Amino acid sequence: MESLMTVSSEPIAITVVGDVIVDRHFYHSDEGVVELVELGGAAGLIRLLQEVVQAGNASSCSTVRLDVDTPEPAEFPPASNAYAVWAPYRQSKKKDEPKIWRVARPHGLRGPWILDKR
Repeated sequence: MESLMTVSSEPIAITVVGDVIVDRHFYHSDEGVVELVELGGAAGLIRLLQEVVQAGNASSCSTVRLDVDTPEPAEFPPASNAYAVWAPYRQSKKKDEPKIWRVARPHGLRGPWILDKR
């Protein structure tokens, strides 16, 4: 059986289908708040797979594609937006170590189904 770590010289094709959402990241620090908006869900998975294919030196003929329409983030309805507030945290108790970003307050998706009490 071939190891998962073995890189094949044969081209591969990966097609991803699924829900695409808008990820809205709010980075809160002493300097203020910055918002980063990007497509998430299946579109986020595509970005990850593309990085894996590139890092693994897969065949130059290898492709990764998203098989759904992806409008601009502003075109998505509010119910398709996910929210998270990020803040800098210490990695350990050492004060001289650089801080890392972690989710301080996840807010998830907001949509009409959240209010449905069935």
